[in-house]
Amino acid sequence: MFQGGYMGRYAFVDLSKKTCETRELDENYAKLFIGGPALGARMLLDFMPAGIGPFDERSVCGFVTGPLTGSGAFFGGRFTFVCKSPVTGGFNDANAGGTFGVDLKHAGLDALFITGIAENPVYLFAHDHTVDIIEASELWGMDYLDAEAKVKEDLLEKYGIKVSVSGIGQAGEHLSHIAAVMADTHHAAGRGGGGAVLGSKNVKLVAAGGKEKISVFDPVKLKEHNKAVAETARSDDYAGFRDHGTGNDTPALIMTNDSSVKNWASPAEDYYTEEEACAVGSESMDPKYKVKKYACYACPFGCGAVYDVKDGKWPVGITQRPQYETQAAFSSMLLNKDPMPVIKCNDLCNRYGLDT
Repeated sequence: MFQGGYMGRYAFVDLSKKTCETRELDENYAKLFIGGPALGARMLLDFMPAGIGPFDERSVCGFVTGPLTGSGAFFGGRFTFVCKSPVTGGFNDANAGGTFGVDLKHAGLDALFITGIAENPVYLFAHDHTVDIIEASELWGMDYLDAEAKVKEDLLEKYGIKVSVSGIGQAGEHLSHIAAVMADTHHAAGRGGGGAVLGSKNVKLVAAGGKEKISVFDPVKLKEHNKAVAETARSDDYAGFRDHGTGNDTPALIMTNDSSVKNWASPAEDYYTEEEACAVGSESMDPKYKVKKYACYACPFGCGAVYDVKDGKWPVGITQRPQYETQAAFSSMLLNKDPMPVIKCNDLCNRYGLDT
């Protein structure tokens, strides 16, 4: 009997059969394979026949949470997407923040696994311990941000439920091997081409929401651990990260050759001055474009930021601050020294659902 951390059930959707089963989570699996990647790997091994390809009708992919997801534990907001990767042909897991994983558990589920292929585009709605399969041809071809916004609005109007969303943009629809599984506007479970696996199943997105309570075995101990983490998070060592996110370190990582320069072909000093490297980091971009900061669920850092880019060559308007890997990929890797293309490319990748 689960005594905290788990909802004790998961959903298994067969798109070819147009069915959804709610199954009990094996308590031994929960103890032996802790967290999204481990539990997801174990269950995919059970569900998938050996030797099939990632786009096969019998392939299985899944959204999996862990025992801390939604518990109130700091950093307990992440979920993992698991599948067989079209890039490697082997098991793949990728994770993302935001609130989708938390709302999947509020829907009463620890995980949602998908097999089969839908005849036409669909989206899935997880709520009240089950999953509805909903026709979504009108969403196919939309960028991820527009599709997410429409589904959130539609479900709120129809059911009065606020949901979190995870899904794909056009990259996943076209089976790109660098297609990410996006969540909550800009969070990306990026590695391994998971977005292409969802696209191969004709699944545009998954929406999740509900009011199921997430139990905690020892709330007092949890608060003690959170207090200790908070003290560390408030220290001066993390001031730059709190203020400017992961991109605070971009200039230093470029100049020390920890970030790719010319796709790892050259040392930084051949192409960059310290001032040029600083131009593509968050500390330089924030004063120009940052309008507010935000945090993922139960995060004491709050490293995210919203930008408003009103002028320049690409005035994208309201968008997200690029994180470190995006900054490096679209600056030093390409020998670019202008922050504007970095911001524009980040916005496009969020919309198309591409792993930056």
